[in-house]
Amino acid sequence: MMGVCHAATFESALMVGTSADFVANASMIGLSSSAAGVFENPAGLVRIKSGSASLFSASFMNEVTYQNAAVGVLLPFGFVGVGYMEAGVSNIPNTGVNAGNEFFVRDWYDYKDALIRLAYQTNMEQVGSFGVAVTHYSRNAFKTKASGVGVDVGYVWQSPSLECSVFFRHLLSTQGGMVTTYENGSTRFESMPLEPTVGLRYFVGPWGFVGAQYTAIDRYSLWSGTVRVYPIASNIVALNAGVKQFLVDQKISQGFTMGVSLELMTLATHYAYEVLEDHPEYNGKHYVSVSFDF
Repeated sequence: MMGVCHAATFESALMVGTSADFVANASMIGLSSSAAGVFENPAGLVRIKSGSASLFSASFMNEVTYQNAAVGVLLPFGFVGVGYMEAGVSNIPNTGVNAGNEFFVRDWYDYKDALIRLAYQTNMEQVGSFGVAVTHYSRNAFKTKASGVGVDVGYVWQSPSLECSVFFRHLLSTQGGMVTTYENGSTRFESMPLEPTVGLRYFVGPWGFVGAQYTAIDRYSLWSGTVRVYPIASNIVALNAGVKQFLVDQKISQGFTMGVSLELMTLATHYAYEVLEDHPEYNGKHYVSVSFDF
C-alpha cells in the first residue's frame, strides 16, 4: 500500500507515527495492512497479500519536518520490506559574538534523526506469523553524530474473531546502545531499553473491531485502546476513535485520536486527528495518508 500523509532521543523519528491510520488507531502497533507495518510489528506484514508501498509526511511548528517511506513484497521464502524514516530541522543558525559584543551567524546546519529498517515476516501453519526487523538509528546535529542498531521481533496469531500481537522492540541492540560522538572526540552512550508490547483486537462480525494494547517502557506501563466501525457492509468506509497513554519527560500523559478511512479496491485514503495532553507540538494535528497495494 502507499501512504502519504515524539523527544530528542534516537527514536524521535518514531514519535509521530507510521501513517495516519496508525495515528487514528491510538498508535497501536501491528494493526497496519500496508507497508507502513515495516516500522511496526514485522509479523503484522502477514496482512499484505502480494506487495505494498507507503509514504508519510508531516510538519510541526513550521520548522520540523517528518517523513517516511517503505516498500515490501511477498517472496517465495517470506515477506521482505525496507523502510526509511526521518525527522529534522533545516537551516539552523550557528551564531557567534564579535568584538563589538554583537551576535552574528557563522554558518548554518541541519538537525536530523533518521532510521533505516529491514523487516522479514514468515508464516508457520496453525502456529501464527513471525517477524524480525533490524533498525539502524542515526543522528546528525552540527558536528555531533550518533548511531546504533536495534533488533526487534514480533508474533501475530489470528482467528476469525480474535487477533493477538506480541512485539519486542530492542530485544537485541549494539553494545552501549546509541553511541554519540562529539567534535572533541568524546562519546556518550544512550540506552536502548527493551520495550515489550502486547495487543489484542476482537472483530465484531463485519461491523468492525475493538482493540487494546499494553506497552512497558522502563518502569512505566502504557495502555491504549481503539474502536473501528464499518458503517457500510462492504468496508469501503471506516470510522476510528481511540485513547492512548504516552511518555513526556518521564511523565505519563493522555491522548485522544479519531479518524476516517476510505478504501476503494487497492487505493485507500486515511485521515486522522489527534489531541495530546502535555505535548503542544503534536496537539490538534491533522494527518492524511494514501495507501496502495500492488
